[in-house]
Amino acid sequence: MAKNKLKTLPNHLGIYIRVSTQQQANEGISTHEQRESGISKANLLGWTYTIYDDSAQSGSISYLDRPGMRQLMLDVDAGKLGGMFSVDIDRWSRDGKYEEPQIIISIFKSSGIKIFTPSGELNLQDPNIEFMSRIQGLTSSYYRIQTQIKIKRALVQSAKEGNAGGGPLLPYGYKKVKKLLVINPEEAKVVELIFKMYIDGKGTFVIADYLNMNKIPTRRNLIQNGQMTIKRGERRKANGEVIPEGKVIKSGDDFRWRDKTVLGMLKNPIYKGQRRYRELTVESPIIIDPIVFDTVQNLIEDKKHFREAPYSKSGATVNKFLLKGLIKCGQCGQSFYGKKELI
Repeated sequence: MAKNKLKTLPNHLGIYIRVSTQQQANEGISTHEQRESGISKANLLGWTYTIYDDSAQSGSISYLDRPGMRQLMLDVDAGKLGGMFSVDIDRWSRDGKYEEPQIIISIFKSSGIKIFTPSGELNLQDPNIEFMSRIQGLTSSYYRIQTQIKIKRALVQSAKEGNAGGGPLLPYGYKKVKKLLVINPEEAKVVELIFKMYIDGKGTFVIADYLNMNKIPTRRNLIQNGQMTIKRGERRKANGEVIPEGKVIKSGDDFRWRDKTVLGMLKNPIYKGQRRYRELTVESPIIIDPIVFDTVQNLIEDKKHFREAPYSKSGATVNKFLLKGLIKCGQCGQSFYGKKELI
């Protein structure tokens, strides 16, 4: 960033807005209030102003990745601002590494711009005020880290106590009763069927097709009246056509069993009583006998090397293993599979 100390800066105020849901709920500092407070300050100074809005942007996100703060910093560097207003230093950054608040303060100091808050002006050229501002920046980062630790501890303890957690999409086969994770009998039968079919030699594609043909509902079909609204970003088709971002409603046949869904269930240890929660493993109600579950994991590992047909260097298919899963050993009952060799 360039130094603008010797430049004559314009009477133009940058008003920075950012608010977290928790901050807004606890202190009532809404984006509207921040905006009005900044505009009032600009009017009091007799300055023009520009608003830099990072609403719904977490302070843990780098200032380079927050559009409002990034543009403000660029304008500071270009000498377009004579001052900056925000309701508090903790709006600038809550970087978990304690670095960014200090970087931002250094940039503001070297630029020579004036810093305003509702409490008055922060003169960063004053060593005492600079020191206290840097301490406040450290405190903001520390507060965020401590809050994350407390939340994580609470969630882990809740999982240990058997609580199902938030959100409607619990693992298939389970439901929430008085906040506890319990077995859903009807869905548990489907889980057992999936494991049985796989042990009997059926692949994940075959199992998914069977579930779809027999109209066995997915988890998405069972909640929210079978509808889900998703937000998609801008996409580009292979032909170059641009599909703008927007909301898409999915329902009915959009929610079908997929081979990846089946494979994910087959590999999820929650069904043998080991629920994964971040780095923690806690007990869960058992749907699949642990011996059966481990047998399936061995089958998955064995089949991993033969799931796709091998290809030659030219890209032509060499062998599709048409008899895959059809020929079995007369002694152990396991299926024979072809071996992939690249030509």
